[in-house]
Amino acid sequence: MLELPTRCPALLLSMSLGLPSWSQPGACIDPSLMDPDAACIAVFDPVCGCDGIQYDNACLAQTQAGVTSWTSGPCVVEDCQDLAGVDFGDCDMVLGIARVNGVCTTLSGCDWVVNGVDYSPAFFEDEPTCTMCNEVPPECGLQLLTTSMDGMWYTFMAIDYPADAALEWHIDGFLAQSGGDVFEAGFDFNPNWSVCVQYWSDPCGGWVEQCYSNLEGVAPCTDLGGVDLGLCSMALGVAKVNGTCQFVSGCGTYAGGVNYAGAFFDTFESCILECATSCVDDQLLAMAATVDCTTEYAPVCGCDGVSYGNTCQAMFGGGVTSWTDGPCEPNGTVYGCTYAIACNFDPLANLDDGSCLFPPYQCTSAVAGGCTYPSAPNYDPEALYDNGTCAFEWPSECPGDLNGDGSISVSDILAMLGMFGAVC
Repeated sequence: MLELPTRCPALLLSMSLGLPSWSQPGACIDPSLMDPDAACIAVFDPVCGCDGIQYDNACLAQTQAGVTSWTSGPCVVEDCQDLAGVDFGDCDMVLGIARVNGVCTTLSGCDWVVNGVDYSPAFFEDEPTCTMCNEVPPECGLQLLTTSMDGMWYTFMAIDYPADAALEWHIDGFLAQSGGDVFEAGFDFNPNWSVCVQYWSDPCGGWVEQCYSNLEGVAPCTDLGGVDLGLCSMALGVAKVNGTCQFVSGCGTYAGGVNYAGAFFDTFESCILECATSCVDDQLLAMAATVDCTTEYAPVCGCDGVSYGNTCQAMFGGGVTSWTDGPCEPNGTVYGCTYAIACNFDPLANLDDGSCLFPPYQCTSAVAGGCTYPSAPNYDPEALYDNGTCAFEWPSECPGDLNGDGSISVSDILAMLGMFGAVC
């Protein structure tokens, strides 16, 4: 039987291998979320964890496995999904032919279902059909490199394009050169110009083009790692440097005759959101400690499928880089504290998980507390919970003197017995 490696590492392959979004790498497991003693409601509302495992509900995914994100519903396996790292057990039953690390391989095991996930759609009856998964999609790539030593004479180089592509070079929309991956031109008397390289591709749906404009500079999100903008301390803005957004200073936006102004953003947040390559950005989460979001309720639905109270909470609470207005469509159960007077009330929760903490003994709440007994002199009609401060007035300095004669005697007991059983 074919021995397969352990489950986790290979499930986190890139989308280029045909894996669904729930198997992508990232900070999927947070051990601090694990709580074996947590009481989860026994309801079957399956979710697919970012670790590729299906759980009966979101509470179990978080408290028992430490999963940080999931999608509602069972895990869905797609055709041509690579099954490297999936352990189907030590049985000899032939399951079929599937892709393992990009190679069509006959797999055996105990069942097509592993950790609640049905992998049967990824299997084929014969190798030729499986091999069709390895067909390469049409190449539509093209990158344009720009260099200049004096700011007047420029060299342009096209890279990462299909070998059979017929390149055309244009200056300000006019054809300047046909063919060749290198184009040179001088612009000493024209401060504003543009150079474009392009090729026609039927599979790509038309012209594939990359341009450089000296007026606008490089394209937004161009990585400035290795670009020397001088030793001046002038703040130029925020730009991507070696993959992360950073504040950049220098003597100007020109370096080696190339205008890098287009790569800069006014704010840290705009750089992160514009240049985001994933739904959740670690830089936004790191900034959360320095940002105090308001409690304004203007719900948005994050790209992670989670509803947030407002855009600030989405960015810095969830680290999401895109969202749509309004809450997410209800497609599953959200566990949390649903009691508004609790300190840890969660307005996004639709099923209480028993985690509520109530003032004044379990926590200190910003919600007003006071005396909630109307008969008390210090009754507070605005109080949302009783904080034990009620003060009651007695008819005399001697509380047991019911008839007010200044002493507690048999007559007081008779007066009490006389009232016993009365309906008020």
